[in-house]
Amino acid sequence: MQTITSIMEKASHERADLVLFPELSLSGYFIQDVNETMAEPIDGESIQYIRELCRRLDVHVVFPWPELGEAGKIYNAACLLSNKGDVIGNYREVHLYDTEKEIFTPGDTFKVFDTELGNIGMMICFDLDFPESARVL
Repeated sequence: MQTITSIMEKASHERADLVLFPELSLSGYFIQDVNETMAEPIDGESIQYIRELCRRLDVHVVFPWPELGEAGKIYNAACLLSNKGDVIGNYREVHLYDTEKEIFTPGDTFKVFDTELGNIGMMICFDLDFPESARVL
């Protein structure tokens, strides 16, 4: 969280409008180590902390993390947060790669979110290998 805070502070100082973090920023991409104890719901402590940073630093953020969803399912997710700290939207990776299928539940839709910065659609990792992902967005 210290690194995430530092990156967001630097981006704000440089007048960035949007900060994008890499896949599974909260846990790192050692998916064999990801489990329900590492996953957090969208209203979890880490997302709340980042929402407050968005408000304080006046930046939008795309933040990927292992999301603890309904019925204990874990998703490879990314939430879009406004510069006011609001959750604009959440995306769950649709096309899981290889061993990701052993840990994560796939999402089921591609979403485009209307923001003051313009329309923003999100994909994660293996989604990029399927042309229909971009076509849908």
